[in-house]
Amino acid sequence: MENNRTKWYKEAIIYQIYPYSFMDSNGDGIGDIKGIMSKLDYLENLGITAIWFSPLYPSPDKDYGYDISDYKNIAPHFGTLEEFKTLLDECHKRGIKVIMDSVMNHTSSEHAWFKDVINNPSSKYRDYYIIRKGIKNGKKLLPPNNWTSVFTGSAWEKLPSSDDEFYLHLFTKEQPDLNWDNPKVREEMVDIFNFWFDMGVDGFRMDVFNVFSKVDGLPSDNALKMSRGSKYYIDGPHEHEYLHELYEKSFKKYDSLLVGESFGPHPEDKIRYASEASEEIDMLFDFAHLKSDNRNNYFKKKFDILEFKKGLATPQINLYGKGWNSLVLENHDTPRSISRFDFNSTEYHYEVSTMLPLITFFGFGTPFIFEGEEIGMTNCLFTSIDECMDPVTHFIHTIMKKLPMTEFQRMKMISFGCRDNARTPMQWDDTLNAGFTKGKPWEKVNPNYKEINVKNDLASVRSIYHFYQSVIFLKKSNKTLIYGDFHELSKNSKEVFSYLRSLEGNTLFIIANFTDETVEYKLPKEIEGKTLTSLLSNYNDTELKDGIIVLNPYQATCYEIKEENDR
Repeated sequence: MENNRTKWYKEAIIYQIYPYSFMDSNGDGIGDIKGIMSKLDYLENLGITAIWFSPLYPSPDKDYGYDISDYKNIAPHFGTLEEFKTLLDECHKRGIKVIMDSVMNHTSSEHAWFKDVINNPSSKYRDYYIIRKGIKNGKKLLPPNNWTSVFTGSAWEKLPSSDDEFYLHLFTKEQPDLNWDNPKVREEMVDIFNFWFDMGVDGFRMDVFNVFSKVDGLPSDNALKMSRGSKYYIDGPHEHEYLHELYEKSFKKYDSLLVGESFGPHPEDKIRYASEASEEIDMLFDFAHLKSDNRNNYFKKKFDILEFKKGLATPQINLYGKGWNSLVLENHDTPRSISRFDFNSTEYHYEVSTMLPLITFFGFGTPFIFEGEEIGMTNCLFTSIDECMDPVTHFIHTIMKKLPMTEFQRMKMISFGCRDNARTPMQWDDTLNAGFTKGKPWEKVNPNYKEINVKNDLASVRSIYHFYQSVIFLKKSNKTLIYGDFHELSKNSKEVFSYLRSLEGNTLFIIANFTDETVEYKLPKEIEGKTLTSLLSNYNDTELKDGIIVLNPYQATCYEIKEENDR
């Protein structure tokens, strides 16, 4: 079969929209397609070249779109399929490609396949799911094994209408796992992908893509931790085989992108998944650097810049010349970067909000920008669990109730690490509900919207949005920032992150001060005797004298390097 892929994603700048929270056009408190269309000019002016939409499909919303009940339609609260086709056309008119979310490890328990399994003992869809008989222990009926779900206790739920059977769900009980060992399931997945590709969609982000294949027999696990059983489904025995099959039957036929969100993959599998030779996916998200200020998301630890640098640099080094990399600071599952890493973001809001994209997005890989990141949106203070909508937040809160802490302490931890932080409505202006909706917002609006919003930022002489425009322009226009190799400098510095990007005799030096103090940085031997010209900085003044760069608090600068005799 002919390969029709141009690998456009290598020069892309991708913006993620969480549809619930972006823009509401009809006052029902939920973002929608018409609201998105009203802001396309804003996104085009930012300079992005593609939009990734978190799930737009029909869903009971037990996990807010990540429990899909119909893979070939649009949720009514977002709009209609015809409206989506119009959105697709409007994006393409602006040169913006469209990336959909795909959630194919599991369906919703409200999906027609699973409902037929419940209602019909001889359903042809029984083998679409992982259903096993329980284990009798006296009068008790125990689950088939001791696996635990990521979200809620046991990974097994009693199958309705059955006396002795359970179904597997690695996530919520409303998200039954699909049986990827069944060829018919894989055929269904190919059909779904091709349905959207034929409509004009340009790519997919694949949710938890590396847990499709489970070890035969589903053995119990002696691990003493949450997600018990994970060693039997992470990077499972047929994972690479099934991904390559998708590539051959779907992605190869279209000029497409497939980016994977992985679930704790092994280092060697990370490289294989994103290797061009493997023909599986094009890149995966690696969040190792986002673990540098926390344990299990909610337990804050002192920020470790060495861990941050290693997490960000390792995939760039490992994948260069083999595959492609993604560069990310935020998404719908992570707290806001401006509120993390022990930054003094109250006093240096602009500096931190501009330092992070420069040092991150000028690395090797495709930048992914999450809605609101471009204006420096922050975490939200949640004072009551009732203000949080994410089921994971509620699960964590329930667990914390068993620990010796006050409700104030619990909510402080929740506010630090919960996924709700990323899902508060987009802050467009200083009017009611941040201009997001005229109705009651589905999720709490961050109270700081009066100060931090698009309208204020665009009018500011220190506009974060305008700095993002500059970062995006330079990234898109400079081939060295796209295709150059990556060489980290000063690896042991606990103040500075710096690296080189080199391509065909051209070299760029990128440096950032991660502290709120002035830092003197001695140029390493790789740059000694060379001329540095600033291409972009978040400070007007850049002091360089006698081989020493004086970095202001949270300063980030991209320099072009030339030999002395090239001046």
